[in-house]
Amino acid sequence: MIYLNGKWIYYNGTSWNNVNDSSTETVYTIDSSLTGLKEAASAFTTSMAASSTNSRIGIATFNYVGNLVSGLTTIGTNKDELVKKISSIYASAGTSPQLGLELALEQLEKNNQENVPRYVILFTDGAPSSKDDKAASELQAQKLKEKGITVYTIGLKLNDNTKKWLEDNIASKGCAYPASSVDELKTIFKNIQTTITHDQDMKNAQIKDVIDPRFVILDDSGNPITSNYSGIDKGITLKNGGTVYYDKTTGNQYIVWNEQTIPNSKNGKWKKPITVKAKDDYIGGNDVPTNISPDSMIHTGYGDAVLPQPKVNVKAELKVMSNALCEILDLTTKALLFGDMRAATHVEPLEEVIDHLRDTIKDNHIRRLQNSRCTIELGFVLSDLLTTLERISDHCSNIAGCVIEVAHNCLDLHDYLGRVKKSGEDFDAYYAMYLNRYQLPTPEDDVPPPTEGDAPAT
Repeated sequence: MIYLNGKWIYYNGTSWNNVNDSSTETVYTIDSSLTGLKEAASAFTTSMAASSTNSRIGIATFNYVGNLVSGLTTIGTNKDELVKKISSIYASAGTSPQLGLELALEQLEKNNQENVPRYVILFTDGAPSSKDDKAASELQAQKLKEKGITVYTIGLKLNDNTKKWLEDNIASKGCAYPASSVDELKTIFKNIQTTITHDQDMKNAQIKDVIDPRFVILDDSGNPITSNYSGIDKGITLKNGGTVYYDKTTGNQYIVWNEQTIPNSKNGKWKKPITVKAKDDYIGGNDVPTNISPDSMIHTGYGDAVLPQPKVNVKAELKVMSNALCEILDLTTKALLFGDMRAATHVEPLEEVIDHLRDTIKDNHIRRLQNSRCTIELGFVLSDLLTTLERISDHCSNIAGCVIEVAHNCLDLHDYLGRVKKSGEDFDAYYAMYLNRYQLPTPEDDVPPPTEGDAPAT
């Protein structure tokens, strides 16, 4: 009897039956080595289904004959049926391991997939029935290992001679596990499952990263790989081993790495850097993904996995100016309401920086017009916005100047502000600080090529 999908069910020898909540029927289970094996194997199957859905599992039993309970089956979509088949196994006379190993080899060879590791887990609670069975089992185990198949053995409550025989003649090196109890048996199955799903390198993988259309990949010299880049039809291969293409249907840019080996978690991570840059016509934003999900994927013999989405902050010209305006408003408020002279002296240098931002943004717009990346109509909107923002900063400058004027008994605001700009080291220092704080994104034409040792953004 097993608990599956929220229900108790039992096998009557021919079929599975539900146990109703109101049932008074009595079902007996036997606490035996076989029961422990079925519980451990069922837990192994359930765990494999969760961690490696595209893996395939087959089940074979052996006594005096071999029986293929289930051929290799994809575990993710057939977990319940596999658990039922494991739970319906029964014991019979005879122990001929070679018959089970022979069936395992047939299934693995018949359904072989290139670059996918293969395993056999042999469970037994006793020694082979005869010397012939022992010799035949050794021969079959050798055939499996010669095919590159890893053989695990699990022996429950065995004597020392049988333990040693399994370790020396059947199991792959370091893959023989003796168990003295059912609880230990379950732990061994769990450890093997972890090893299979986490400790193996995945070979012949393909990694495809589809780039968000707001960005473009740069070549090894720092130049954008656009859709009309020379040679793009055949792909542009970078020093990192990836090849850049454009999808003719969607127009999306993507980079592909083929025949890659993805190391297991103990040996590190697969990592390839690429440099991407926001396109000139993208106004910017925060936490912007640089690739498209779920199109960006890892394809392996185990199945597919969606790549994570790296996110970056892309400076927007108006966002930079808006942030500067928020700060000058905050400084002006402190100066006016609380008489904060330190805040007041910071206003005029910041206002000068905002004037600089306005002029630079206008220059950048003219450059975009010349490169046909913007329109005159949008330029009118931009000009109005810049004028409004700059006027607000001018008002802040006047308010802060008045606060300082009153504090110094000076009645000529314009004369005072003129002297502040020309005089002091403080003004120059504050201006340099704010100019560095509020830097605009560099136009694409001015991007310097990456130098050796740069850490490109991914």
